[in-house]
Amino acid sequence: ISLGAVQNNQFTALCRVMGRPELATDARFRDPPSRAAPANAAALRRILEEAFATRAGAEWERLLSEHDV
Repeated sequence: ISLGAVQNNQFTALCRVMGRPELATDARFRDPPSRAAPANAAALRRILEEAFATRAGAEWERLLSEHDV
C-alpha cells in the first residue's frame, strides 16, 4: 500500500477508516508538521502498522479509495 494522506482532511478520513478517529485530534498528529516530527512520525508509523496488519492489502486499498484517502 502506498499511502499519501498528507492533508488534514485526508488524514481525518484515514483515521475514520482505521477505526481510530481520535487520532485526528491528537496533538501529535494535528497537522503535517506535527505528524512529520521524528518522535510523532515513529508513533504514527507503529499505529499504522498495527492497523494495516488487521486486513488484507486489497481490502485496505478498496476502503481507502472509497473514502478518498
